[in-house]
Amino acid sequence: WVDKDGDMIRELGDSLQPGDQWATYPERTEGIFWPQDGSQSWIWPNTPDNYTLAFKRIWDSAKSLVPEGVIVGLTAQNGSEFLSGWFPHSFVDYSGVLVVDHYVDGDPVQFEADLRAMYKRYGKPIFIQEAAPHRFERPTKAQAKAHYNVIGKLYKEGMIYGHGAWQG
Repeated sequence: WVDKDGDMIRELGDSLQPGDQWATYPERTEGIFWPQDGSQSWIWPNTPDNYTLAFKRIWDSAKSLVPEGVIVGLTAQNGSEFLSGWFPHSFVDYSGVLVVDHYVDGDPVQFEADLRAMYKRYGKPIFIQEAAPHRFERPTKAQAKAHYNVIGKLYKEGMIYGHGAWQG
């Protein structure tokens, strides 16, 4: 996985510019919890510490290959694994940012509570790489406003590093 990431960077040549974000292999916890024997896992053993070590190696290699000023380490993980405590602090500490893909369809109160819980557990600002008021439905203006009000509120409190939006 480290070599494949490096190959992608080399193939891009000078396309990467300062300020760009290099965030490969998002949500890689998908497929490592089932089946129970781990036979579908991309990494073995599929433990939190081994997962963290793999990403540290991927990020270190990427940092050595991308131009100066390219941001490395903003690879999103599912919010459920942060909320459960599956990720060790060392994973978030290494990048300095908790990067999350998290949907709580139509419930801004739960969205805020979840983000606050993640921030409290890991003590790092959150980059919401993927979230929207609804994952696969077009939200109303009121739902969108409530969703973005939560993000704005937490940003003012210093909990939000950045935000991306994805709408299916």
